[in-house]
Amino acid sequence: MKNGFIKGLLLGVGVCILAVLGFNIVVSAVNQQKKQEAGHSITIGSPSPSMDLAKNTPAAVTDTPAPTEAVNVTPSPIVSGVPTVTPTLSPTPTPILDPLTTNDLMSDEFMEKVELFENIINRYYYKDVSVSEIQTGILKGLMDGVGDPYTTYYVPEEYTELQETTSGVYGGVGSYISKKNDSDYAIFLNPFEGGPADQAGILSGDIIYQVEGEVVLGLGTDIIANKVRGEVGTVVHLTIYRESTQEYLDFDIVRAVVEAPTVAKEMLEGNVGYISVSAFDTVTEEQFKTAVDYVMANGAVGIIVDLRDNGGGVLSVCVNMADYILPQAQLITYTRDKQGKGTKYYSKDNHQIDVPVVVLINGYSASASEVFTGALKDNDRATVMGTTSFGKGIVQSVIPFTDGSAIKLTTSSYYTPSGVCIHGIGITPDVVVEPVEADNQKEAARKYILGQ
Repeated sequence: MKNGFIKGLLLGVGVCILAVLGFNIVVSAVNQQKKQEAGHSITIGSPSPSMDLAKNTPAAVTDTPAPTEAVNVTPSPIVSGVPTVTPTLSPTPTPILDPLTTNDLMSDEFMEKVELFENIINRYYYKDVSVSEIQTGILKGLMDGVGDPYTTYYVPEEYTELQETTSGVYGGVGSYISKKNDSDYAIFLNPFEGGPADQAGILSGDIIYQVEGEVVLGLGTDIIANKVRGEVGTVVHLTIYRESTQEYLDFDIVRAVVEAPTVAKEMLEGNVGYISVSAFDTVTEEQFKTAVDYVMANGAVGIIVDLRDNGGGVLSVCVNMADYILPQAQLITYTRDKQGKGTKYYSKDNHQIDVPVVVLINGYSASASEVFTGALKDNDRATVMGTTSFGKGIVQSVIPFTDGSAIKLTTSSYYTPSGVCIHGIGITPDVVVEPVEADNQKEAARKYILGQ
């Protein structure tokens, strides 16, 4: 029933008036009452390209690997946990449309049709229907009708989970979820070492086929993540497809409280500091600064910042991380909305790194990763190595309502300091290094810093 409204004839019912700095946000649909805007935050999320689904449907599922036991994980994340997320550099969203003057969504003719559908449902549908579910479907349909994979409506439970996701602490299996580059499939990406997914045998790149017996191919990463997460101590049943062995595998994984280890550090041969960043969550900024301080204190002659497979995160986090590397008053990025207005972000923390920097990227480096990379590249502060990044050059604003629900929608494009919007293009490395063998890209970056 809900899908009919999401995708079908009720698509788009509702009115959304966004206003700058304290305006009311109104969402009207059927019998929905006005909701006042409560605030907003900005995220740059994991890539979700729209692509044709592969046609292969599994004939059978192989035997399930032995279920994992409950795993004790030090609170640490994918996203979740920290109560609220309010990035410090969130531009106020400007109105995308004035529905009262430019979009006659609530025309008399359309409302008559809505009423007709309601009467038909009540008279002919073989079960009693939930009015609240239909209303939710209408609101989700309104956002879906925008035609943007990053624009969506969250019911209160979903918004709570979204906040947990961008915070870096949550209850779940301990893995990032991203879109596979060459399809609309979702994959597990970089399971956290020692976490439930890692302990169960989930590998980075495993395609998520079913969650609790429901096929999730083609669903958004946010939706799939919400299905995977749940109450700590409960079991989630997953079916994945592993391309390397061309087999379907079942997993029963006990959900745990996990905190994403978003930053890893080490000293490589030749005193080259290596810092790997897997996401730009709210916990990442301090983890990154600690890692930078560590390698510098250990005499690093150069630093490799590895953003491969990093799907993005919170805009203010990546801005502050780039700020920690750059000298004072350097343009990091700027945004521009449909009215041509936006915000410019400059380095301002009086902290900088004076040793050579190499940034490693690949096709899964997206969004916030590209903001960071573009900032260092265009300010001649880093050499970029690896392969072309994903190409997500748009920013989403999350606008919550007093009833606990929220909408996330694309509000602006972002640009690198040189004025380039990389959306759909990506960032081309200064030195292209294809992945040939076990971490040859990392070794190439080390040798580059040492001049070898």
